[in-house]
Amino acid sequence: MGNLEVIKNIYVVLDTNFLFMHLRKFDVFEEISSLINYKPEFICLESVLNELEKLERKNRKNDNEIKKRIGLIKEKCELQKSNYFSADKDILEIALNLTEKGIVIVATNDRELRRKLRQIGIKSIYYRESENSLETDFEFWL
Repeated sequence: MGNLEVIKNIYVVLDTNFLFMHLRKFDVFEEISSLINYKPEFICLESVLNELEKLERKNRKNDNEIKKRIGLIKEKCELQKSNYFSADKDILEIALNLTEKGIVIVATNDRELRRKLRQIGIKSIYYRESENSLETDFEFWL
């Protein structure tokens, strides 16, 4: 059989600013799966969902669209409890905890959060507006 390592799981933790791309008609779930050529387990934290719900209340112009997207997130993501009031702290904590179970990728457009993730060895996916596509800070193949 050789020395092939079996992949346990692949987790993609989603940040608020990344999920908000849904309003641009960008299906992040399909795009991420296509980018990494694998259907990962999507994780959304309560703190991230709370931020989206606050955006829904503030943004009356797109509130129906935001409601639909929140429903989609609840349908496609495993919801995780939050320990902090900051989504970034929660994301860093859950990403570190999940590394024991498999490969962890954080989907975020927050440059500071991506810098912190690189420092602790966590991969990230982000949206590059100039290319209208998702990009990674790592090479990935299965």
